[in-house]
Amino acid sequence: MEKVRQHTVLGIAVATALYVAAALIGRATAVDDRSMSLVWPATGVAVLWFLTLTRRTTAVVSAVLVTAATLAVNVATRSGPADLIAVPIAANLAQVALVVFLVRRWCPELGRRGGRPPLETPGSLLRFLGAAALGCLLGTLLGFAGLELAGATFSPASALTWWGRNVCGVLAVGTTGLLLVHRLTNRPSPKTPSGSRALEALTAIAATVSIAGLDYGTGLPFAFLLPAITVWAGLRFPPLVVSLHAVLGGLAIIWLTLTGHGLFTEADSATGNALLAQLFAGMTIMIGLFLSSGRQQSIGLSAELAQRQRDLEAFARRAAHDLQQPLMVIDGWAGLLDTQLAATPQNSAQRARELEMLRRIQASTGQMRHLVAGLLADAIARDGKVAEGRVDLAVLAVEIAESRGQADVIRVEAIPPVAGDAPLLRGLLDNLIGNALKYVAPGERPQVEVTGRCHWDGMVWVSVADRGIGLPVGSHDAIFDEFTRAHGDAYPGTGLGLSICRRIVERHGGDITARSRRSGPGIAVEFRLPPWQSPSSEPITTTRAAIPVLASTERH
Repeated sequence: MEKVRQHTVLGIAVATALYVAAALIGRATAVDDRSMSLVWPATGVAVLWFLTLTRRTTAVVSAVLVTAATLAVNVATRSGPADLIAVPIAANLAQVALVVFLVRRWCPELGRRGGRPPLETPGSLLRFLGAAALGCLLGTLLGFAGLELAGATFSPASALTWWGRNVCGVLAVGTTGLLLVHRLTNRPSPKTPSGSRALEALTAIAATVSIAGLDYGTGLPFAFLLPAITVWAGLRFPPLVVSLHAVLGGLAIIWLTLTGHGLFTEADSATGNALLAQLFAGMTIMIGLFLSSGRQQSIGLSAELAQRQRDLEAFARRAAHDLQQPLMVIDGWAGLLDTQLAATPQNSAQRARELEMLRRIQASTGQMRHLVAGLLADAIARDGKVAEGRVDLAVLAVEIAESRGQADVIRVEAIPPVAGDAPLLRGLLDNLIGNALKYVAPGERPQVEVTGRCHWDGMVWVSVADRGIGLPVGSHDAIFDEFTRAHGDAYPGTGLGLSICRRIVERHGGDITARSRRSGPGIAVEFRLPPWQSPSSEPITTTRAAIPVLASTERH
């Protein structure tokens, strides 16, 4: 705990230092008579800062620090009358809050540890751009409305500059920072780039620097070539490399403009020149990231398709092998029974033997039916259509407890409604509750708890906990693989139950884990599902048949 607290304090200190540095850089570009900064990367730093926070208390502290840092920088650089300083500070906080809120709502994967990389698809990138544009629009409207009420006057061009500089700051710093944070926190396996790819990246960087130098040295507008290099990078490199390169090119464009060189020096004022330069830089960044994210999406889809094909082939082999065994037993015992019945007179002893043979046949037939039902359930969980509606998991859990005749040993607490397919989620709960009831020591009375809560990340966390025999060390992840049975043949099952549960949860956009209980024996299987967010819709029926439920569901 102390180590976590130290890391949190260090992270806040680093974020504060970066924010102050970005604000000072922005204030250094204030060249007009209103002391408005023409470039404001501090907005992007603030958005990145709040997107990577994990605690609400830390968010409050961070908001106070952002306010104090902005006030200190504005006072130190004398950015306008003292009685008006509070207006832009409040507007900046409001726009950062709206951008972060919209990004968390539209792109929930951004800023989280683990999981898939941020901005890996053109759709997520477009949603991020929309959040930045709307949030900065709110800040601009609030800022200028407050200044107008205080007696200050500004032109529409100044308002557009305020909005444009903040949007570009969020795009440049926010996208690059999110990609960099994801790379640092997830620690991917080191991969040494090929010599040709590294040389290609260095060539792109050298070309960008050379173009800026030629533009500055000759006075000719060579900067128009920068988007072409960005397109080249977007088609060849991952988003992080493309973002870093695009930011380098954008900085070159803005630097040339502020020094009186480049493409954007013909406007009526420095404000107009800076606005055009930043919009050009923002467009360049988005072009590169759109191309790179599309490329990454294509690569990811190809890899996913190949993996699904391999999974299907492996599944078919295992299924064929496991189906043969009960069929061979049926054939063998049926043949023996036929021979015995044909050659032996009927008597009571013989009848007992015949009945024993029939029981074995029936047991094998039941095993085969159970396995086939599991394969069918897996196929539905893998490929069936997921209908989305309001699902009350607590109601489903109570129905399952009553249908199993175990309501006295299953405690169900209130669970926030989730968005999903009721039959699939019923099958999920039935499998997990069935496991919790089954895997207990002989003679022990099962105890099952089904609970849920809304988590700070917006998802609904549900737990199915038992006080059974638990799991062997090291098997908590493997139990979600097909045909994996941690306890072997000690308990009946096929090894499909939890793999089906995993597929159901993942198809709803969540994840599932198993852990040992913190107090006492047993395990808790926890999964996350998206919350239901449309109160006007009616809940879908929960009485329709769910996926085929395994008569003897298993975690093993």
